[in-house]
Amino acid sequence: MGSTCFLCPRSSSTKVKEWQEWCRYVREQRTRLYIMWRCAVILICWQEQC
Repeated sequence: MGSTCFLCPRSSSTKVKEWQEWCRYVREQRTRLYIMWRCAVILICWQEQC
């Protein structure tokens, strides 16, 4: 039997690539949320000082 599977049309390298893309997307979204959270904290602290 070869490396291709008739039940699984995608190869394992394609799955790994999709997983890497998903991980990159999740990391990017976490970074964006962290930046927004830090900006909100800075704004709240800045308003309390004024």
